[in-house]
Amino acid sequence: MTGDVNPAVGKANPIAVLGNVEYNVIDGPGDATALVQSARERVLEILMIEKLLAALDRTDDLLYIAACAVAGEVHPGAGKALTAEVMALQFELRKNTGGIPPALLRLGEAARNVLSILRGALKDLYDLYEEDAVTRLSRCAPIGREMAESAPELESDFAALVEKVTFVRNLTLEARSLHEQELRAAQQRQLEIEARNERIKAARAALELQMAKIQALDEAAKPQNTADERMFAQAILGDITKAVGSGIFAGLAPDPELHKADTGLAATYAQEKSKYLEMLMNFQQQEREALDAVADHAAELQSAKNPPELEQAAVVSLDHAVDYIRSIVAILQNHRDFWAQMAKTCARLEDDLRTDIERCMKGSREERITVYSKPDFQARVLDLAAHLHALQLVASEYRAATMKLYDKMGETYRRNPSIEEARQLVPALGKALALDIAKDTSLLDGRTAKVTAAIQRA
Repeated sequence: MTGDVNPAVGKANPIAVLGNVEYNVIDGPGDATALVQSARERVLEILMIEKLLAALDRTDDLLYIAACAVAGEVHPGAGKALTAEVMALQFELRKNTGGIPPALLRLGEAARNVLSILRGALKDLYDLYEEDAVTRLSRCAPIGREMAESAPELESDFAALVEKVTFVRNLTLEARSLHEQELRAAQQRQLEIEARNERIKAARAALELQMAKIQALDEAAKPQNTADERMFAQAILGDITKAVGSGIFAGLAPDPELHKADTGLAATYAQEKSKYLEMLMNFQQQEREALDAVADHAAELQSAKNPPELEQAAVVSLDHAVDYIRSIVAILQNHRDFWAQMAKTCARLEDDLRTDIERCMKGSREERITVYSKPDFQARVLDLAAHLHALQLVASEYRAATMKLYDKMGETYRRNPSIEEARQLVPALGKALALDIAKDTSLLDGRTAKVTAAIQRA
């Protein structure tokens, strides 16, 4: 130990009580605690992993439907079997999906390593060995850099898949020898899907800008914000570790000027928060429209029997597959942003905390013990530990879920029905798709209800 204080004389109190639950700040909260479970829900919302898994699953289903619907069809000009072309897409989807579990493994390992460092640093801190705590925290930055540098560019692989699916979709259109009216309808439908995608893309970009604006206001208004407002900011910014980690030591030696009320800033924060919620509601309504379109398609599939109907089913299935893959690309881009921000947070754990700790070290033993034993300080430390713990849990749980989905894609790919059997499968596959879309819609409606409630409270 390099600290100059004998811990036998006295230590800070690491026991905290939050929500009638007792926690040890050094050990951190356990898996089943309300603190970790709440953090887990926020991590899931930000990383959108459940939505990612659903999109991957639906894409696999839609590609298989298309493969069955074009069974036996050959492009007259290119001489290509359309089923083989779609199966190549299935193989590509599975290969790309296989890159996600290793990425989640690295994320979980990084969170576990940072959490281990944090626990060691807190033990030093509560023993009043602050210099050792700072030394330990300096190990976080390399972990963050390594994670950011090793993050795979998964979204680029899926973006390339969009182009490949579109190519096969166009091949299928050409092979159909459509009547002019049917061709115009197919082209119009594609234009509508692309327009919806552009609206969703624009809404997502606007949400990101609004998030940044709220983040800036949150940083400026932190001393005045209520606990609920701080929690709101942490939950929506897609930057949990920054929102929590940057304020851990805010209570060590606060500047009295920071606590002066600023009603104008608070009003602006509330206004921007309401604006964000309205934009989020609009975004979810567009997502609902996309789900409704797939639900309509699933209903049509259940009555598809003759060749023209099956060919139409293949084209529309590929259209919706493109839609899903584009949403996968957007989610994976968000993951890369999250990893980059987590890397910055790891680096900042030493830079930001060193100043606060060194300032606190200038106080007497009693003053330092008082600061580290404050409930507000303990709550902030526990919140950071809970989020790191939640990242571990989410990475582990959804790594397993993604691997299960990867196996399911392999089973789908290996199916080898005859031409007649494949065509007869389409209505049943449409029924199964309808059930899955109903579940997805129910989950989205639940999220929308939460936004509606938040708007009413704002």
